[in-house]
Amino acid sequence: MEETLGLWAIDELVSSLASKIELHLLKWVDKPEFMFALVHKIISDFIEGVDDVLQPLIDEARLVSCSAKEAWVSAMVQVLSGFLGRKVLPTLVERYKEKASKSDAISSWLHLIDEIVRFDKQMQSLISSDTYLLPGSERSMSALSLFCDRPDWLRIWAKVELKDAWNKLKTELKDERAWSSDHKPETKNQHFLSTREDHKAPLAADFALKKAREMIQRCQTLPGSAHRIQFIKSAPCKFLWHFFKIMLSRHKSAEFLGYDAEQNLVKVCQLINAARFSECKLKEWSDDVDLLELRLAEKGLNFDANGSYFFDEEIESLIEMETTWVMELITHALQQFENYSFHYFHNTKQFELITEKAVTVSDDLVEALDTLRSLLLLIKEHLNDNDFLDTWRSIADGLDHYMFRSLLVFGIRFSVMGAEQVKADMQGLFYAFKAFCVRPEAFFPCIRDLLKVLSLDRKEVEDLKSNLDNTKCSDRLLTYGISSLSVDQVLRVLNKRTFLV
Repeated sequence: MEETLGLWAIDELVSSLASKIELHLLKWVDKPEFMFALVHKIISDFIEGVDDVLQPLIDEARLVSCSAKEAWVSAMVQVLSGFLGRKVLPTLVERYKEKASKSDAISSWLHLIDEIVRFDKQMQSLISSDTYLLPGSERSMSALSLFCDRPDWLRIWAKVELKDAWNKLKTELKDERAWSSDHKPETKNQHFLSTREDHKAPLAADFALKKAREMIQRCQTLPGSAHRIQFIKSAPCKFLWHFFKIMLSRHKSAEFLGYDAEQNLVKVCQLINAARFSECKLKEWSDDVDLLELRLAEKGLNFDANGSYFFDEEIESLIEMETTWVMELITHALQQFENYSFHYFHNTKQFELITEKAVTVSDDLVEALDTLRSLLLLIKEHLNDNDFLDTWRSIADGLDHYMFRSLLVFGIRFSVMGAEQVKADMQGLFYAFKAFCVRPEAFFPCIRDLLKVLSLDRKEVEDLKSNLDNTKCSDRLLTYGISSLSVDQVLRVLNKRTFLV
């Protein structure tokens, strides 16, 4: 019999029962639920009697921190654990190693682990909250302790769990709807994301994370931090890496060019949401007390444990994927706008008009703005709120620099009517972002300052040019409310202004 908590009376009582119990257990080697039910019944039937008879004697002898209940449960658990280690697991291991019986062995193995996990939870509930658990008693209170001295069995258990979870995930992903997401209507606190629906994450991500979480919980009563770390790294962590590879593979099939560009953009948004949701969940799990303890133990065992989270490598990989894919959305939007606005910047005559007329958004810019607004609304619909906030602001920043630079580079000169044309066109650009903020012009600092320079009349232009030519002092710009352009940039714009003689 395995080592127990060492109460002689309990050890003697259990020794007299062990051989008789094992006679019954041998009948149910292929029915583990019956074995666990029998042991559970014996423990439950005698636990109150043990406590009533032995605990007063222990207290009278002043044996500090000694529990008859705990000793009884521990001794009986070790009887069962020892039996499983001698009579059940070796047979399962042999069947697992044989190709013909491997599939059945995996099912039996998983069923046995299910029963062990359930039994361990029942034992924990039998030990009341006021019972003092002796240091080192963790191992003797769990039937999973049979894996502590057999690292080869622990490895097989991890492989079995990994294979089962992987097969279930592959089955789930056969349906394309697994990548769809249903999300809640927007709320006032829309940037605080907690649930899958808040993240607009696909069902596939939720399924994968739940399977990983289940595996972590199944080893919760496995004694010893090193053993739990080994199991989690070998099963749940590997399973998550397999899921990440699926995400990467799915991303490779998404090209923004072609007839299905919109569908592929939605696909990328779904992947970003999956990465963001997974990242948040892994950080949330890492804050659990159990995993915090394992992280400290991992560092103490001199493993590669430099980060602050138990799932540091996984989280870093998710952040990298998420960042890369968001940058792809931003780049796509900017390139698309550049393509559609090509003729706008080359049509320099529209900025040099002298004849007064009603000014509307330039025909050469209408398609670019319409396409941009449609793209932003599509991304907003399918991308989680936090990443969409970063995305549209980055697109606005990119357009701010692109529009300002292009208006200076293409040899454009601005008449009074030309300046009005630019103002109308920039208002159209601001309108494309109106659905996402109250004052979109605040996110276009260069264009905002450009419009201020273009609003100056002839005298103001001449005065400002004279002052800047003489002093090169940027403080002078502040009097005109210009804060984002340099002196040289303002002078370039001023030199492009033309007025009727």
